[in-house]
Amino acid sequence: MLETSDYKDRDQSEKLDGSSACKEKIDFLVPEPHRSFFFCVDPDLLTNSPAQAESFSSAIVPCLSGEVVAKINLNRQRASRHKRWTKAKGMRADSGGSSWPRFPCRRIDRYRMLATNRRLTRSGLREEDCGMGVLNGQIAVVTGAGRGLGNAIALQFAAAGADVVCVSRSSENAGRAAQSVKALGRKAWPIALDIADASAVKSGVHTILETIERVDVLVNNAGVTRDGLLMRMSEEDWDAVLDTNLKGSFLLIKEFARLFMKQRKGRIINIGSVVGLTGNAGQTNYAASKAGLVGMTKSVAREMSTRGVTANVIAPGFIQTDMTAKLNEKQRAAILAGIPMGFMGKPEDVAQAALFLAGPGGRYITGQVLTVDGGMGM
Repeated sequence: MLETSDYKDRDQSEKLDGSSACKEKIDFLVPEPHRSFFFCVDPDLLTNSPAQAESFSSAIVPCLSGEVVAKINLNRQRASRHKRWTKAKGMRADSGGSSWPRFPCRRIDRYRMLATNRRLTRSGLREEDCGMGVLNGQIAVVTGAGRGLGNAIALQFAAAGADVVCVSRSSENAGRAAQSVKALGRKAWPIALDIADASAVKSGVHTILETIERVDVLVNNAGVTRDGLLMRMSEEDWDAVLDTNLKGSFLLIKEFARLFMKQRKGRIINIGSVVGLTGNAGQTNYAASKAGLVGMTKSVAREMSTRGVTANVIAPGFIQTDMTAKLNEKQRAAILAGIPMGFMGKPEDVAQAALFLAGPGGRYITGQVLTVDGGMGM
């Protein structure tokens, strides 16, 4: 532990090198009316349980490494002595009425948010778009989180304060998505799962609930395409698309339905497509799966709304993903000609819509289809 510095001349106090000291402690500047005091805050002294301490440390310490965040004037021994004194007096360490500088627990959340902002800047997400704190303390399950829209939604939820279960067909993609979420200071659990397999879904959901015991948001995003003209489309191509895009969502909703109704709380967000509303040549199977998703979602909304559970569909148009990146200039020009706004959307546009439906703004919205398509479906 570093020794106490001379707080009377704070401008001359030595700054900390975050590469070493910040990994063992976090130091914050106390605001008015205690500007003359600076003190070191140990996570174990400011949290109520080891789990909270671990969460606090993992969320902030790596973020602040290499930065000067404060100056020290009181050591751990004095802080510990004050904690014992307040306990003997029947006071909380963060309560008022004491000459000791106050450090409310809510300030921990504020600095966690500031730390996450720095991570967002490095990852390319804009701070004003991340919805900081909207999903604080919630847990979301996102399928197809390994790439594309699912990955964008998982990161957006993490930036908003949620812990995320990252579901993907391959363990490699699930693990990579989980690492991205953890890089934003949130907890993440990678789950490799084929959602078209009923027994695998049942086992996977059982594993999830054994680990976390609660889920607040379910995002059914995983999907596949097997495009082709109707006359040339095989039965296997039809089944593959319907089994994943429609049956997979049904299986997951069914497994989580009992939990949501028991909690009397839950948000179900199904990722459809504008093709499910307008149809598209060469995508009979895909359009059918996404149109069926709309009907299923509306039925689920009617069945579960009395238990505080909402169910909605987001119908994206053409979004810049790995699939659209393969289009040539002629194909791209043809697509843009059908979009009134004149450009393709980004995965973050869909993620923002999902965040809205999952957050407080979606409390009174259920059974609806939110199109994110630049006007393509008009």
